[in-house]
Amino acid sequence: MTNEGSAPRRGLAEGMARLATTMREMVERSTASLRAAVGLLDGRDGEAIRSIFELDQALYATKQEVVKTCVELLALHAPVARDLRTITADLEIAHDLDRVGRYAKDIAEIFQGLSPEDRRAAERVPLLRRMGELTVRMVERVTTALIHGDLDSVRDIDTADNEVDDLHEQVFRDLVGRIADQSVSPVAGAALILVNRYFERLADHAVNVGGHVEYLLSGARRHW
Repeated sequence: MTNEGSAPRRGLAEGMARLATTMREMVERSTASLRAAVGLLDGRDGEAIRSIFELDQALYATKQEVVKTCVELLALHAPVARDLRTITADLEIAHDLDRVGRYAKDIAEIFQGLSPEDRRAAERVPLLRRMGELTVRMVERVTTALIHGDLDSVRDIDTADNEVDDLHEQVFRDLVGRIADQSVSPVAGAALILVNRYFERLADHAVNVGGHVEYLLSGARRHW
């Protein structure tokens, strides 16, 4: 005789596995998009910009699949305990990873609209490149923690965020000074000020993901 409870449990397990696979796809696409966006500071364009646009579309579709899977799991299987935490955390993480892709797209659009000379202005602001690299490391760190269940690596993510905040202020002052002394054009300076702001917001989303991962793994939330 077939165990009456085995089919629902199997359906839940299959749905959770499908959700895990889709979340890994979101991680891969969001981090690839952000790395490509930071690479634009080194003068990459053309193919890199097109790649970011394509990743943004794919990332949005993947987010929609995450939402669909989570809703189905909640509606059909009434998950509890760790499964319920995974579903609720993944819903929130999916939103943050989608925002990572959207900010990467915003950065790509900025560079797409600049002249070749104005694009090269970023090379004269090394702190902006450092800020971008730190943001990439933050996103990769929290997403790796999500995939591998590494709670320790997200506990002090706010320390890295503080460093990004400090760099944000330094870069802003640097760019305002460069616009004033005409070492960068007003157009390039304004564009890089926006990129600077986007990196700061990207770091905030990494912190958000870190908080959701901590909740997923420990069952506890704390104020970031």
